[in-house]
Amino acid sequence: MADGFCSGCGRPSASCAGCSPALDPPRFCTTCGKRLTVHITPAGFTSRCRRCASSSPRV
Repeated sequence: MADGFCSGCGRPSASCAGCSPALDPPRFCTTCGKRLTVHITPAGFTSRCRRCASSSPRV
């Protein structure tokens, strides 16, 4: 949650206390606040923003 938006709820970081559980993949883009497309695999997950196309692969 270091950027402008919370990865758990999509609200601005200043108005959210960090609602995303530690083991859950991010659901919202921390750059623009829009919903992410998340692909979960047995080895981990990848996520991609629907608006700004930034991606965050995690294994």
